[in-house]
Amino acid sequence: MPITEAQYPISHYYFSKRWITLFICLAIGAFLIFLGTLPSLSNATAYNAQRGNQLSVPVLLFVIGGFLILVCIPILINILSTKAYFHYAIDDQGVTLAQGFSHKQQSMPYGVIKKVWVAQGPLDGMFGIATLYVRNEAGVEASQQIQNQANLSPKNILIGGMSKQDAMVATNTATSNTITISGLLKQDAEVLKDLIASKIVS
Repeated sequence: MPITEAQYPISHYYFSKRWITLFICLAIGAFLIFLGTLPSLSNATAYNAQRGNQLSVPVLLFVIGGFLILVCIPILINILSTKAYFHYAIDDQGVTLAQGFSHKQQSMPYGVIKKVWVAQGPLDGMFGIATLYVRNEAGVEASQQIQNQANLSPKNILIGGMSKQDAMVATNTATSNTITISGLLKQDAEVLKDLIASKIVS
């Protein structure tokens, strides 16, 4: 039976962190744009222009504020797409992740997994969450290696227990170098990391 988000779900703290980040960016961006509209800054800009200084404080504030607001767009899309659909599975064949509005799927057989680890961002420790990374560092070269092993293996068995029949599947699914599962509780991420590591045959 595969391990999925039903047993180890995304923590609600992950969405809390994303919403807080979104609101902070919006607030700072809006505040900077507001400062750019103040008459005192406009007068300061006119004074600088008279002295030959080309620096326009309101324009600079508008640019920085607008940039911060634009940063909010991908954050909001990430929140909504993750809430719309998120599914991962760790089974006997490998790791699969599907997410987003389009249900885009990534798959990585154990035979091509080179590294699995857990990491925390600057705010993750405060919320007790972490990100699980599963990487195929060799990328396309690993897929070619699987094909070569399939041609050379007399027992019809490849790394990670794959058969020659599964080799073509592996070459098609190992196109993404990294599968990222964000928002897991730290202890859950460590459990999944150890589970995947135990299935990798070096």
